[in-house]
Amino acid sequence: MSKYTQYVFKPRDEIADWIDENILDENGNGWTGWCYDKIYNMQRKQYQHRIDKLGFRVLIVLMGMILVSFSYLVTNIWNYVLLVSGGMCIIVIGFIMVGLEVKNERK
Repeated sequence: MSKYTQYVFKPRDEIADWIDENILDENGNGWTGWCYDKIYNMQRKQYQHRIDKLGFRVLIVLMGMILVSFSYLVTNIWNYVLLVSGGMCIIVIGFIMVGLEVKNERK
């Protein structure tokens, strides 16, 4: 798509009348201002959604680190092995999820 593409919206008469009567943004602008505000809000929502997804994946890594740190409290060898191996698996899975998320967002 060319960077000089112009988007043209030609509504029917009854839709144009409704837009003229009902669409005003907070600055008193009409249709164009309303469209820009909606596009900005959608972009902001997508950005926030991406941050939330990455935050959840980092939380998984942190939970794995907490499991590994609990291994210092146990004296039974089986509990130690279980906590360390489970924590390391969760950490690896979390890092893979973060890596895939970052890689997929770059496409």
